[in-house]
Amino acid sequence: MVVYNSIRYSFLSEHEKRQELLELDKRFAAFEEKIANIARSRRDRDLTTSREHR
Repeated sequence: MVVYNSIRYSFLSEHEKRQELLELDKRFAAFEEKIANIARSRRDRDLTTSREHR
């Protein structure tokens, strides 16, 4: 991913690069969890709605 390369090839120290990459991984994981929860909520809502219309 471009965003990872922007950190890897930056002028930060190796320690700072590691820290930034770890932080980026955490932020991506949180984002993916948030999106998964939204999708799960919509799926559950749609299932409930379809059952109510039977």
